[in-house]
This record gives sequence, C-alpha cells and structure tokens, in this order.
Amino acid sequence: MLQQWWQSEFRRDWNVHAVDMDRTGWLVTAALGTLTCVYKLWLHEGKTELALLGLSHVLLLLALAVLCTYAPARQLYVRHRELIVSLASLQCAFVCRRISNHGGTNLFLRHGGSPLRLLALLFIGDFFLYGVTYHLSARLSFAWTRFALPLAVLLPLLKEQSICHRVVATPGIQAPLSDLHNMLRNVHDLATLTPAARWRGPYAAASPMEQCLAINAWLLLFAGIALPLSALAALESQARSLWQQRRQRQRQQPDSAASHASGPQSPQRKDVHPVVRAAAISAAAPQPLKMLQQWWQSEFRREWNAYAVDMDRTGWLVVAVLCSLTSVYKLWLHEGKTGLALLCASHVLLALALAAVCTYPPARQLYICHRECFVTMGSLHCAFMCRSISNHGGTNLFLRHGGSPLRLLGLLIIGDFFPFGVLYHLIARLSFAWSRFALPLAVLLPLPREQSICHRVVATPGIEAPLSDLHTVLQTVHDLATLTPASRLRGPYAAASPMEQCLAINAWLLLFGGIALPLAALAAVEGHSRCMWQQQRQRQRQQLSDTDLSTDDEELLASVECFDPPGMHEWMLYIRHRELAVTLASLHSNLVCRCIALHGCVNAFETHGGSPLRLLGLLLLCSHWLFGSLYFVTAQLSYSWSCLALPFIVALPVLTERSLCYKVLAAPGIEAPLAQLHGALQAVHDFASVTPAARLRAPHTSSPMEQCIAVEGWLLMVAGIMLPLAALAALERWTRHAWEQRQRRLQPQLQEEEEESRVVAWGWQNAPWGLHMCLAHHCNAWEAWRQDDFRRDVNERAAATDRAGWAAVAFLVGLLCVFKLWLQEGKTGLALLGSTHVLLALGLMAACTHPAARQLYIRHREVIITLASLHCNLMARTIALNGGTNVFLHHGNSPLRLLGLLLACSHYLWSAVYLVFCQVSYAWCCVALPLLALLPLLTERSICHRMVGTPGVEAPLHDLHTGLNLVHIATVTPTFHILGAYPSDSPVEQCMAVDAWLLLMVAQHLFTLYGSSQVSQAEV
Repeated sequence: MLQQWWQSEFRRDWNVHAVDMDRTGWLVTAALGTLTCVYKLWLHEGKTELALLGLSHVLLLLALAVLCTYAPARQLYVRHRELIVSLASLQCAFVCRRISNHGGTNLFLRHGGSPLRLLALLFIGDFFLYGVTYHLSARLSFAWTRFALPLAVLLPLLKEQSICHRVVATPGIQAPLSDLHNMLRNVHDLATLTPAARWRGPYAAASPMEQCLAINAWLLLFAGIALPLSALAALESQARSLWQQRRQRQRQQPDSAASHASGPQSPQRKDVHPVVRAAAISAAAPQPLKMLQQWWQSEFRREWNAYAVDMDRTGWLVVAVLCSLTSVYKLWLHEGKTGLALLCASHVLLALALAAVCTYPPARQLYICHRECFVTMGSLHCAFMCRSISNHGGTNLFLRHGGSPLRLLGLLIIGDFFPFGVLYHLIARLSFAWSRFALPLAVLLPLPREQSICHRVVATPGIEAPLSDLHTVLQTVHDLATLTPASRLRGPYAAASPMEQCLAINAWLLLFGGIALPLAALAAVEGHSRCMWQQQRQRQRQQLSDTDLSTDDEELLASVECFDPPGMHEWMLYIRHRELAVTLASLHSNLVCRCIALHGCVNAFETHGGSPLRLLGLLLLCSHWLFGSLYFVTAQLSYSWSCLALPFIVALPVLTERSLCYKVLAAPGIEAPLAQLHGALQAVHDFASVTPAARLRAPHTSSPMEQCIAVEGWLLMVAGIMLPLAALAALERWTRHAWEQRQRRLQPQLQEEEEESRVVAWGWQNAPWGLHMCLAHHCNAWEAWRQDDFRRDVNERAAATDRAGWAAVAFLVGLLCVFKLWLQEGKTGLALLGSTHVLLALGLMAACTHPAARQLYIRHREVIITLASLHCNLMARTIALNGGTNVFLHHGNSPLRLLGLLLACSHYLWSAVYLVFCQVSYAWCCVALPLLALLPLLTERSICHRMVGTPGVEAPLHDLHTGLNLVHIATVTPTFHILGAYPSDSPVEQCMAVDAWLLLMVAQHLFTLYGSSQVSQAEV
C-alpha cells in the first residue's frame, strides 16, 4: 500500500504544488527560530549552547529552502518530500525537548493556580507540538504520517528526560496539577466507558510525578498522534476529491484540449503553473485568504516588486550604514552598551544580507517573489531592536522635555519603537492588502516582549506637568473626533496617575500614528500607483498593436532572455573576489590556529628533547602564520595583492592574543635549547645583514622571554612573510611568462606598452629607489591627463556621484553638530565649527547641480575636494581635542578598542576616506595626501595629551605599543638589542609612536592602493 502511494499521480502533483509553499514555510520558520535563539536563549537567558543548538536547526531550514529553490535539487525535494519534512520534524522535536528541559525560563511558573492555564503551558512547553505542526502545515499524506508521526513524537522520549521533572519542581504546582489530572481522568472515563470507581483509588493516591506523567502520556497520544492523524486524513480526502474532479473535467473535454493544443498557446497551457493548481485545490479557503491570494498572483504586484528591488537595495545599504554608526559610536563607544551594540549589529547583518539578495540574480527572483515578507521581517526585527534600545539604552531622551508638551510628544515618537518599523512599510510602499495584516502585527508584537517605555518616562524628573498637559490635549482631540462628551471622561482622566496617562498617550500614538495614518497613506499611494500603472498598460497595448512580431521571433527572444546556466552567477562572483575570499579564509585560519596553540590542553613544546632544531620545528608547527601563508601559496594569489594582505594577515593575530612565548617558557628544561636556537639565528642574522657580531653579542644575556620573542619575530618575518612572498613572486613570474607567450601566439603586443608597464611595476616593487622614478613618471602622466578630454569626461561622470556624496556628508555632519555637540555636550562653538562644514558641503552640492557652477567644479574638482578634505581634517582634530566627551574613557582596558578609538579620532583617516571615495588621481594624491596628513599637526596639539589624561589608559596603551613594536620589529628588522629600549618610554612617547605609526600606515596603504591600480592600468 505504501508503494502504491509512493508511485501515485496524486502524490506527485501535490508535492509539485506544495514545494513553493514549503520554501516560504522554511524561510518563515528559520526567521522565527533565529529570533528565538538570539533574543530569548542568548540575550535574555544567556544559554549559548542552547542558542547554538537552535541555530543548527535554522541552518537545516535554510538548506531546505535552498533545496526548494534551485531546479536540480528541487526535483530531489519533490521526490522525497515526506522523508525530508519528517527528518526536519524529528530534529525540531529533539531541539525543543532540549530547550524545554534546560532553558533558563520556567514557563510553568505562570500557571496562576489554573488547571486550564497549566494545560496550555504543557502544550507549549512540551516538544511534540512543534513537530506535529510540521506535519500539519506541510499536509503530508495519511499513508506516510501514520508511520512517521508516532516515530517523531515518541523517539525523543528515549533521548531526554521527561518534562515532568521541571513541572514538579515548580512551586505551587500541586493543586492545579491535581485538578487537571482529575479533569482528564473524568474525560478518559467518559470516553472509554470505564467505571470511575475502578480508577479512583489508585489515581487519588498518585504522586505529583505520576500525575504529570499520566497527563503527558494522554497529551502525547491524543494531541500528538490521534488528532493530527484525523485532521490529515480529512484534509487529504478533501484534496483528493478536488483533484479527482479536476481530472474528470479534463478528461470530459478532449476536443477543447485538442483545439487548444493546435493553437499557438498550447505550450503555455500544458505546463500548468503551481499557483493555478493551488487555486483548484484551495477553493474552499475563507474569503480574506482568497483576496490575499488574488493579490499575491496579481500582475501589478509582480511588476511593482521588480521595479522596486533596486530602490530596496539602496535602502538596505543606507539602513546598514546608519545602524553601524549607531552601534559603534552611540551604543558601544559613547554608552558602553556592548549587548545593545551587538543587537544593532545583527540588524546591520540582516540589512546587508537583504541588500545582497537584491543584487545577485538567483536570489533577486526570490526577493521579488517574497518582497513583502522580507520587508516585514526587517521591520519586525527593527521594532524589537528599537524597543530594547529605548528601554535599556544609556541615554534617557526624555530628560530633554524642557517642560513642553509638544517636545515631549516628539520625544515619545522618536523614543518609541513603532515609527522605525512603520518607516519600512512607507518607504518600501508595500501594498494595502498586505499591510493591513502585517503592519498591526509589526507594531503590536513587540509589546508583550518588553516592558512599556512609560516606565522610563515616569522615572524622568519633572515630567508630570508636560505629561498631564499632553494627555489633556490628546483627550480633547479624542473627544472631538469621537463626538464623546468631555464631561463623561473628565473625571476618570483627571484622577489618572502619570503611568496611566503615559499608557493612554502611548496607546493613542500606536493606534493612530502606527496603524491608522500609515495604512491611509499606503492606500492613497497604492491607488495613485495602480492608476498610473493601468494607464501605462493601455499605452503599451496600443503600441504593441502597431508592431508585428512573429511567434518564432518571440520564442527566440524568450530563449535568449531565459538562458542562464545554473551556478554561473556564484562562479563569476567568486572569480571577481577570489583574492578577498582566500584572504578572509586565511585570516580565520590564523586566528583559530593561534587560539588552539595558546589555549589547547596539550603543550607541544614539552617534546623538545633538548634539541634546538626540534624546538624550531615545534615553533613552526604551533605558529599561526604557517597555515595562513600556505593559503596564499597554494592558491597562487597575485604578488601585488600578497604584498598588501600577507603582512596584515600574519601580524593581526599578534595584536589580538598574547605571545606564544608564555606557553613555550612553561615547558620544563626549555631554557638551554632556546638559548642555543637564539644564538644560531642571531649568527645567521649577523651574516645576512653584514652586522658586526660584537655589536649584537651582548643580548645573549637577555632573559628567556626576550630570546623567545626575538626568535618568534625572526620566524614571523622570514618564514611568514619573506619566503611566501618570494615563492609567490617566482610563481607569478613563471605564470605571467607562460601567459605572455600564449598571448603572443594569439595576438602581437606592442613593445612600448610592455616597457611602460615594466617601468611602473619596477618602480613599485623596488621602493624606495624606484619611488622617485615612479613619482616622476606619474607626475608627467598626470600633467598630460589633466589636459586631456578623458579627465573632463571622468569629472563629468563623477559630478553626479559627488553631489550625492556632499548631500550625505551634510546630513551626517549636521546630525553630529545638532545631537552630539549642541544638545548632548553643549559645545556651541564646536557646533558652529561643524556647521561651517555643513555649509561647505551644501555649497559644493549646489555647485554640482547648477550648470554654470558645475563647469567650474568639473575644471577644478581635485583642488575643491582637497580643500574640503583639509577643512574636514581641521574640524575633526579640533572636535577630538576640545569636545565635551572624552572618547578614550571607553577603552575598557582593551588595546584593540584603544586602537579603534585612536583611528576614529585621527584626522588623517577622514582625509583618506575623502580621497578614496572621490577617486582622485594618484598623481594628485602624491602631492595632496602628505599635506592633508601633516598640516593639521602644525595648528593643534597632539591628541596624545588628551589620551594620557584619561584614567586607566596606561595598561592598554603599553600593550598596544608593545604589539605594534613587535610588528614593526618583525617587519623592518628583527634586531634583538632594540627590545630593551622600549619599556622605558613614557605614556606620551608611546602614544606619539602609535599615532605616527598609524599615520604612516594609512598613508602607505593608500599610496600602495593607488600604485597597484596604476600598475594594473598600465598592464591593460
């Protein structure tokens, strides 16, 4: 019987129809599971292991959604759909049972002494409910479910202990548990016609554990097996009858089918779309669902989603940028709320993921098909995030009410969560048919999760008077709008407490500003858009009536447009970013290997055996950079990219973890082989660098820690950077030679272009001797380029981009001046200084807009951008030195956080950002960048004076200086006598050394970036 069902035509048709609904279901379940794992298990309860266990189920669901999307795997899913859903249900049952037993929240504390509430809590808290939901929502067949469902329900009982252990441990549970047991016993007696006197004696004397086990068994058998099987049998019989009726109608009309098959539209009618088949099967659906289904299949929705996907991509990127700034500068650096910063960072990752989905063609079609679900999911996540920030953030916005009811109303709108979620629906212009269901859900769902914002409002000093005035105003407006007599409501409202007044205001804002007004706006916008769309469709039909395309031409165009080999876009994406992907994998490998070497239980250095060579081999095996360098060599990355990335990849883990020497010195008897190895490497270094041995002989008396650090630095420099780069240079030279020979056979190359590319490449690969030659070459090239038409065309194309960039600069700097410098810190002078940059940016934006000034801007674009960058440098340095907030107070004794604060407060970073984003020519940057980096140093004192005045900064500053010192020694020269001079530096000298190192590194990487781009252009 099971084999006949497996081969039946009804099963095949139903699985083909249900695969699209399954994909949506897997995505929705993955989103809900992610929210549960992140918000409930990780952030709220702190159960990291349970959160990771739940995320494993999320990964399975995402894999199944991918399986339902792509064509080859889709056929596999259709063929084995029942088995796949049952396995996912079984894993969900295991995960839910684990969470029920070991979660941080005991649901049964909320029983309230009620047997019915306890029954509901047992339904929710037990595991089988979610597994049964998989079978019901997927509507698996009765022939399969009667075997699979009992297995999925009963199998987790063998793995985990019963939920009754947690139920019985709940205080005050005995009375409702006994009442519920008696209630179910009476129902069982009536249903099975069992004499009550037969069971009354044993049940009356049963312990709470036995009562709970009996209730749990009854729920398992009845609600976990019997009811789902009955529901599935009824649903399958109804679907089968509808399917048979449709088949009979198709068989009764052979003539009409043959006549349609002879026509030109027969290929489209043979392949019935799953959505059309869904309409035949779900004919008995309720009227609201039919309306929603008709809207889902409408042509207007499909065309509007395809048109809006590019705007959505830009919107998600803007959301990611704004949330990143909020997470880093406000929540982490300013308020020190690391948990809220990570919560905001999760929204950044969600926005970036949705932007990526809008970009790549395979995922783009999925986004167009389910755009409303994606936007609503982002809106709901934003609502949860904003409510958590409003309740637990370090800044109380309501302190700025100033006794004004209108200002308090604005603060309530800004400080609450719903405006940001509503903005998602308004900016995305979702349809009214969807928003009237989704918008109330997105607005009201976060209310049970968090406490009301009114707890924070009422705790604000001096809030009673403006709160009462605002409540009176809104009460009057409400009375006028609803034609309610004011005398009827004046008494209760006048006696209301501040908490009740705030709750009433909040409810009014939620219903009116969060639901009613947005829905009205969306209805008006959709009506206008639909009218314009219908007019456009009529014009297109009139134009199509004038044209005459044959059927063969249409089929040819359709075949050309639909040609897309599977996996082509992912392959091209990897080819385009191969170096970056390999570098990130190498960095991850470095960090993992270093953590394992430092924190592993086995100390490999205990096997040194007193041999310096064996100790050298152990150091190489336990070093992190060995495996990272192998990534570069085996992948044969280009030499120009490796010169930039490999030192960074090798040196970055040194700053994040302590030195490996702590574990080396913990091995017994390590001093003698370490001293011998240090002496041997010192002799090799003296011979290679032609250094007098007498000059370096004294450091033999250094401590074992200094000897180990010197050996590690030497190995990092030679074996981690120099040897891999030499190997990559040899491999690239051989590969390039073979490629040039092959190209010469295909197409002759001009000797002049080859000679020019060799000059540029030689100049950058033989710095500093080739630097002057390269600079002279590029200055001559820039002079010729400045007088060429190509430069004018580049500046004309960049003027439009610059206009948007100046607008963004004016907006962000304006927010900084108003909210941070003026309102928060009260620095009117600095706010006016920042407003001058806002005016400058607005003036440049206007210059890019008007035709007369636009020509002047195009002619002198490099000079204008450089002057604006210089003004930004002076402004940033003045604010960093004289601002009311000392950013370095948030160092948290972390060298990496102190390094990030130094970069954020440095002026040269912003000049580098200006030049990189404006893509100014390299020849101009050679002159302008040193001026932009060094000129503010002559006008203001160093930032180190403010850093050193910060309490508790000495320890992280010393650690940061030591780490950069080690990187500098490993990069420049691993001489051993330098190590003794650094511990005597004062904090000011250490800060100046770190600041100078950062300035030179930012400038060097910018120069190298432009130089490598010029080399690639010369080769092309």
